[in-house]
Amino acid sequence: MAIHYQAFREELYIEHLEEAAFQYETRTNWLRDKEIGWQEVQQVDTALEAHLDALMVGETLAVKVCLNALEDADPSTLHVIVRIFCRHKLIDRLNKLWSDFDFEDQEKVDAVADALKWECPADWLPEFVKVYSSGKTELFPVFAQAIAHKGRDNAELLLSALPKLDDEAKKRVIEALRLCDKKNKQNYSAALTSICTTEKTDDLQEALITSLVYGHIQPLVSNQALLEKLPLAFALAGNASHAKMLTATAQKGTASEDALLALGLLGSLESVPSLLGYLKHPDYAPTAALALNLITGASLYEDVHTPDDVEEAELFEHELEAYAKGELPKNIDGVPYGGEVHQLSLDPALWQQWLEHNKQNFQTGQRYRNGKLYSPRELLSNLVNNQTPYDIREFAHYELMARYGLDAVFVPDELIYTQQRQLNLLHQMLQGGGFPPDGTWCFQGKVI
Repeated sequence: MAIHYQAFREELYIEHLEEAAFQYETRTNWLRDKEIGWQEVQQVDTALEAHLDALMVGETLAVKVCLNALEDADPSTLHVIVRIFCRHKLIDRLNKLWSDFDFEDQEKVDAVADALKWECPADWLPEFVKVYSSGKTELFPVFAQAIAHKGRDNAELLLSALPKLDDEAKKRVIEALRLCDKKNKQNYSAALTSICTTEKTDDLQEALITSLVYGHIQPLVSNQALLEKLPLAFALAGNASHAKMLTATAQKGTASEDALLALGLLGSLESVPSLLGYLKHPDYAPTAALALNLITGASLYEDVHTPDDVEEAELFEHELEAYAKGELPKNIDGVPYGGEVHQLSLDPALWQQWLEHNKQNFQTGQRYRNGKLYSPRELLSNLVNNQTPYDIREFAHYELMARYGLDAVFVPDELIYTQQRQLNLLHQMLQGGGFPPDGTWCFQGKVI
């Protein structure tokens, strides 16, 4: 009887492990799904936490289940197992994980890095830090975010590691650097300049963004000629002249997708006519609409029916005949199979009508965000708004650090209850005032 009961419990914990892994995978997908608001991810966090709690209640037997699953674990399952190791403080088990770990599998690296940044005990940090002097460079990107999250004074440590890393690992450590404490940021200017002069063009934009959140603008100035190749870096610390140059590129019809997004982030009214023209672009129209919305705050959302992809082998004979004539298979109501997508309108006439009706609310020469003069309050609004896409929330945080010099902690893939606490702290920081006039171009709290 006892044997049967233990087998029953073991199956129960296997099911909790599988369900927790499913919830983590769901969370990863939802975070960057433009149709799902970030606040809705909280229900996934709650469900995941319930399964983690059940595994913790299982104590030794649940840990055994995790260990048995470790060898063939996919990234999501690995994430859950590492979180259980952290909660039980099983650092010996964590250390054994690395012997067979595939450091080339970026999904596994991300999954374990997430687990450690959320769960690793504070007394593990000294062990993680030792790794950076041990030469085990494969572990650097796995530990980087945990080190930046839990010990924000480790910027110098992360910077010193960069010359030892390959391109992919370097990128992850550079991103983690943005979370570190900026109180001694002037001490890092030489190292930041170094990573911005040694990076390939493909990776240079990420290095420049990190330099800018530390308040170090010289590397950007040195790369003025790369404005069209690195538009997001200039969106983070550029001025009206950069907006004008990118607008000229858009007017010629040769702007990249990143350049269109940069125009929305820069917030210059002069770019609006060009962005309207891109609403008819076959690939860039959604980005042009997002850029327009960042400037105007029009929120012209609509539900659009998107037909399902058609596999001819799955069609009935009468459907094949219609499909050959260019007609999609339809349901009983005569509507093509598919679903409704809630998105910003791509109709230029609708945007033009809105702009004509609201033109009195805008003034040439000013900078706008969400239809209001650009300010730290509007950046916070981007962080709070449930409809703000993941990438824009992340960038708004960088803007608060680069434009206004705030040493503000915010991570858009953080657990939702932690994000809410971070947003409350940001709100309190902004109550102090002392910022440049609304609608102006600034960097580190000074008009430029």
